[in-house]
Amino acid sequence: MLSAAALLVAVAAGLIVGVNPLLGSIALCAVVIGIVVFTHPAAGIAICVLSLILGQLVRIPAFGTEGAILPNDIILPGLVAGWLLKGLLERRVRFPSSPLSWSIGAMLVVFILTFVAGIAQLPFLTTHEQFVAALYIIRWLEYALLFFVVADTVRTQKTGARLLWTLFISAIILAVLGFVQLKVFPDFSSMVPKGWDPHIGRLLSTWFDPNFLGGFFSFIAVVSAGIAFYAKGRQRIALWAIAALMFTGLVLTFSRSGYAAFIAGVTVLTFIKSRRLLFLLVVIAALVVTSVPRVQERVLGAFRIDETAKTRIVSWQNALSVVRDFPVTGIGYNTYRYVQVDYGFQRDASEHSAGGSDSSLLTILVTTGPVGLAAYLWILWAYVSIAWQSYRRGTTPLTRGLGLGALSAIASVTAHSFFINSLLFPHMMETIAVVFGVLVGLRYAEGAP
Repeated sequence: MLSAAALLVAVAAGLIVGVNPLLGSIALCAVVIGIVVFTHPAAGIAICVLSLILGQLVRIPAFGTEGAILPNDIILPGLVAGWLLKGLLERRVRFPSSPLSWSIGAMLVVFILTFVAGIAQLPFLTTHEQFVAALYIIRWLEYALLFFVVADTVRTQKTGARLLWTLFISAIILAVLGFVQLKVFPDFSSMVPKGWDPHIGRLLSTWFDPNFLGGFFSFIAVVSAGIAFYAKGRQRIALWAIAALMFTGLVLTFSRSGYAAFIAGVTVLTFIKSRRLLFLLVVIAALVVTSVPRVQERVLGAFRIDETAKTRIVSWQNALSVVRDFPVTGIGYNTYRYVQVDYGFQRDASEHSAGGSDSSLLTILVTTGPVGLAAYLWILWAYVSIAWQSYRRGTTPLTRGLGLGALSAIASVTAHSFFINSLLFPHMMETIAVVFGVLVGLRYAEGAP
């Protein structure tokens, strides 16, 4: 049956190749990934996690200038399809019960309803633009389903630990590539014509954005530190070394939103586990600020409202002005790039900054209205609930440590999302889905209800 299904899908992909070689090739890649997942689910997830290293290096133009396909947009459909097919053939499709299940379902319903209502209120949208916007709802659903795929795949401590270390290895490679980039390509001004910001002397790595990368480094730092509190021997040393490497990379991004994320995550981590460590980190932070002039400049710029801060405030004001015009249902998910052009806030919908406000929660509010914001806050609360219960009731060091780290990490990324649209950034959505999927899988492996 599997062979027949794979053959049919491959034939369909082949037909697409004849009509559109690019989309056909993408479909064939998805089929291969689906087969890998069917036979080796953990390997498929590992491929997905390792693709974080590619970042924005591979962007396949599709569906117009405002749309681009990233490697995970190819991997994830195959990953989810392979998992579903395997479950159907084995007559066992398991969506692990967790506080996230209902909140994700509610958010999906809100996305669909507000999208329909939004396009009815935006007559200037073309059919093509409506189609591109709808694809982003599908993308969000894929990342939501990744959580269930991981949770269902992690049935042992060994599998969970391997996936976490795959994530850590990806983060290490990203940091190392960032150090190389800072040395050989410190000026990003030449990438401005391609829609990127002209970052100079900042660690970007393959993500091409120091702010998103800073949030990622902060997330990984507190997750690895949380696990390190419960690890022993060489593993404990390795985890603290990873946290230190992430902190070093974070400093060199010179991202104030990344610094704020790190402060929020570390505050939760140390308040719960070790307040003496908080004092030590405060001393280290003070030394960094006083000894690195660029860090001083960035920190003081936040209080003096420099040009970057002014741009962020303008972004918030623009979003709030659209909220006032569409206060009930919002404008529909991912239509904001077109609305910004219509309002005169952006010149081109293909600009990377056009897709959302400089705040994830504001982006959710402007696109899905108050109900959508409430649904997303429910998702965040579900993350907190999962992490806290795992930390308090976990029966193994890995589960308790990851619970502590995940709790601190969700505080970190939430603080980060007040300044950057990180909660809806694909690489961050994947990272969150993997960490919490592993956590729920570990709890089931322990026999938790």
